[in-house]
Amino acid sequence: MAEGIRGRFAPSPTGFLHLGHAWVALLSWLQVRGSGGSWVLRVEDLDPDRSRDVYAEALREDLTWLGLDPDEGFGVGGLHAPYRQSERVDRYEAAFRALRERGEVYPCFCTRSRVREAERGAALAPHGPLKGCPGRCAERPERERRRLVAEGERPHWRYRVRRSRDEWEDGCRGHQSWERGEGNWDPILRRRDGTFGYMLAVVVDDGEMQITDVLRGDDLLTATPIQRDLFGTLGLPVPRYAHVPLLVDSAGRRLSKRHGALALRELRRSGVKPEAVIGRLAAWAGCVERPEPCRPGELIGLLDLAKVGRRWPGRIVVQER
Repeated sequence: MAEGIRGRFAPSPTGFLHLGHAWVALLSWLQVRGSGGSWVLRVEDLDPDRSRDVYAEALREDLTWLGLDPDEGFGVGGLHAPYRQSERVDRYEAAFRALRERGEVYPCFCTRSRVREAERGAALAPHGPLKGCPGRCAERPERERRRLVAEGERPHWRYRVRRSRDEWEDGCRGHQSWERGEGNWDPILRRRDGTFGYMLAVVVDDGEMQITDVLRGDDLLTATPIQRDLFGTLGLPVPRYAHVPLLVDSAGRRLSKRHGALALRELRRSGVKPEAVIGRLAAWAGCVERPEPCRPGELIGLLDLAKVGRRWPGRIVVQER
């Protein structure tokens, strides 16, 4: 384990934290604490329609209840403030402008219906991979682009993905070898309404906040090759990654409020102690043999992410009730 690492926990304030959030937060916290590093709390609230201040404030309370204390970030402060994405738009604007000036992004005029139709077609013809965008907007002549804009069309802006093989060592999943961009459209970095996409914001934030180690759910594993490429394009250092197994319900669905996952504050109100939650998570991680109550500090130095990956090659099914 490298010394002085910087990790982060970056939830979206679109609901109260649940057991799935606690799982990722605990493992990230233990990874950082095991090296004497710094743990950063960032709020990814780029979605104005779903993000709520009440959820942002609640996530701090829930982390405190669990005993997971950030060294810097939202509600704590630090050298890399602000720590809410909604307050960092100027950073994304600067990065986007640099990419546009260098021709790394292009305007896409495809409608949602066209994208959905193309995706249905790709599902029926698996040997015809998704590439770029349905309308091949990257190849549109400049004259045609100007005409569409003059007619009132407002484009998204997509990143030109360099389609090549990318290999790296994942802290939990081991050696990874991916064909960058395979099976995905070029990501939208700026939407037609002017808001910025997750892909640009997360790379800019991790780079500027000097995050060295990103631990997150393995549902984001497929996004990693493109993000690694975007780091390089922006001249930012590429962090190390560890993608941990997701917690899912009995139907195989990722734990979420939408599917009835119990919020941590609901567990608290029902009398569940934070030590019981931590003990249960620690047992899944292999830090302890049995799910007995314990505090996060008692687990420092016991986390082996490679062991977590070997123990759980798939998902972890959780029976919450």
